[in-house]
Amino acid sequence: MSAKGIDVSHYQGRINWERVKPQIDFAILRIGLGDDIPSQDDKQFERNYAECVRLGIPFAVYFFSYAVNKAKVQTEIAHIKRLLNGKKINAPVYIDVENTRGLDWRTISKADMLGIMQEFNAQLAVHGYRMGIYSSRSAFWNEKMSDPWYENVSKWVAEYGDKVNDFNRTYDIWQYTSKGAIDGINGNVDMNVMYNNVFSFEQAPSVKSNEQLADEVINGKWGNGADRKNRLTAAGYNYEAVQAIVNERLGKSDLKSLDEIAREVVRGKWGNGSERVKKLTAAGYDAKAVQSRVNNLMKKG
Repeated sequence: MSAKGIDVSHYQGRINWERVKPQIDFAILRIGLGDDIPSQDDKQFERNYAECVRLGIPFAVYFFSYAVNKAKVQTEIAHIKRLLNGKKINAPVYIDVENTRGLDWRTISKADMLGIMQEFNAQLAVHGYRMGIYSSRSAFWNEKMSDPWYENVSKWVAEYGDKVNDFNRTYDIWQYTSKGAIDGINGNVDMNVMYNNVFSFEQAPSVKSNEQLADEVINGKWGNGADRKNRLTAAGYNYEAVQAIVNERLGKSDLKSLDEIAREVVRGKWGNGSERVKKLTAAGYDAKAVQSRVNNLMKKG
């Protein structure tokens, strides 16, 4: 099963999203490009973002990169972080890789390309985002991004025509033309097909309890290690609180359960205020999770 979508930037001008919505399943919005300079923010991103949220249109975002080394990645990450601050993103942040000033697929080495992409991936993960990559099939994907590492990254492949040729790899999104026509958009627009759901089609998913999440973690849904922490954090959940429940259920920790510690707090064993936070933290507990449990116990009387 596939889904129909568009990707847009300020080049499409002021879009009438109410007219666009019935014609698409998703949108991918450009947020900006290059260094962290306000003049390089996409001028329509804030409005496009607000309209997709208002109308419930599932969306992802992309960023046009000029990075030619790891140092340039840092300035672009700062730009991405500023543009997405306070926004809920339920999909990968796609890095748009094309021939630009300084970046040329004919001259950059595979090793340098891999280093740049791995740095983007690591830095985005630090801020709670998953990375995807957009690029052309023939130039970058086949010539410069063939390392097995890329198989763990969401691929958005540009190949204009009726199919993607000579690309025996799994990809999530195919951009098949830049000359699409959609009522509500003046002029041409890029058209895409999504084959694998890279994001929740609910922009405001229901919040699960820590106990439900612990069940899902034990069943392998949220991955392991740093990947688990990044995914839970990006979804808006308290990783430490969830992991504490998981540890308790699996008997992987010598720490007392949240209930036990919360009852000790109620009895006054751990002090008050900042003193309590320091003592709980020093003992290896999540003070916020403990306080949340204390609050629940107090409500129950």
